[in-house]
Amino acid sequence: MAHKYSHISTGGGFSVLNAGVVTEVIAQDGTIKGDIKEALAQGSIYIGNSSGVTSELSVKTDTGILVGDGTTATVVSLSGNATMTNAGAVTVTGASGDFAVLGNTTIGDAGTDTFKVTAKLIDQLYCNDTGKAVQTLKIHNHANTSEIGGAEFKGEFVNTTGTVDGVANHWSYTPTGATAAPSAVRAQINNMSLDAGNTMTAGWLVGSQNSTIVNGTLNGAAICEFGTLGVLDGTGTRTLVSHSAGLASVLHVAAGDEPATGELDMLYLTSDYGGQVDNAIYINHSALTTNVLNFDEVAGCVVNTYTGNSNFVPNNKGTFTQEGQLKIKIGSSTYYIPYGTVA
Repeated sequence: MAHKYSHISTGGGFSVLNAGVVTEVIAQDGTIKGDIKEALAQGSIYIGNSSGVTSELSVKTDTGILVGDGTTATVVSLSGNATMTNAGAVTVTGASGDFAVLGNTTIGDAGTDTFKVTAKLIDQLYCNDTGKAVQTLKIHNHANTSEIGGAEFKGEFVNTTGTVDGVANHWSYTPTGATAAPSAVRAQINNMSLDAGNTMTAGWLVGSQNSTIVNGTLNGAAICEFGTLGVLDGTGTRTLVSHSAGLASVLHVAAGDEPATGELDMLYLTSDYGGQVDNAIYINHSALTTNVLNFDEVAGCVVNTYTGNSNFVPNNKGTFTQEGQLKIKIGSSTYYIPYGTVA
C-alpha cells in the first residue's frame, strides 16, 4: 500500500520522515507507536489475497457479519429463519423445517453455569437419528440452583374445536421377531425419590400429579372433567391377559417398610371441597359392569367365619344364607357387611 511519507529505517524498528522530523511508528519488537494515518475508508479493513497483496474490504453492511470460507473472508447477512440486529441480538422465527440433529452438545459448565432457553416452535422439533440408540431430550436441574423444577413446558392454546394436547407422547412397540416377553413396556414413567440419608417432615411426596384448573366457565351437559384419565384403546386382540385395567395401583413396599405410624392404602380418596361430594366412586354404564367388587381370595378383609346368621331379608326374594362378611372401618369403629346367597 502507498504511504504519503518517506520511510527510513533506524536500525531498530520502522520510522517515517515528515518535514524533517523522524517519528518511530513500529518498534523493533513489533509494537505500533502512535497513529498510522492512511487513506482507508470508514468501515473498511485491509484483507490480503493469495499473492499477499492487500485490498480494501468494506465491512460496514448493516447487520452484516464477516465470514471466512477457508480461503478468504466476506461480509454476509443472516438469512432463513434467523435475523440479527446491529446490536448483536439474534432472533429465530418461523421455523417450518426440520432442525438439525444435535449430537453430544454441551452448553455451559455442568457444575456452575445456569442455562435458560425460551423458544417458540412454529412447527415441530425432530430427532430422527435412524438406527442409533439416542436419548432425545434430557434436562437436568442444577443441584445448587434456587429454581424449583427440572423441566417446564408452557403453551397457550387457541383452538376452538378438535382435540388439543399439551404434551403428547406417542411410542410404538415393535419387537424384533414380532414376539417378545419383556418385563414391562411403558410409554412414560415418573419417579420421585427421597434419597437415602434425607428426612422429610411435612408435605406430600408425589410420583405424578395431574390437575385441571378451571378459572373460566365449564358450561355443557356432556363435559367431563378428569384430573387423571386412564384409557384402554386399540383394535388388537387381547387373547390372554391377567388383567386389563384403565387404572391400576400397585404397592412395591416391602414387609417391614410400611409406615410405623399411619396407614398404608391401595387407594386414598380425599377432598378439599367445602361442600358435600356426591359420590366417592361413580360407575357409568353400570349395566355393563358384572361386579362392583371382586376379591381374589377369602383373606384379610374377607372372612368366612361369623357368629349366627344375618336377619337380612332380601325383599322377599328368597332365603338369605350368610357365607361370610366384609370388614369395614368407619371412624375408629370396625363393622362387618354380611355376604351370602339367596335361594
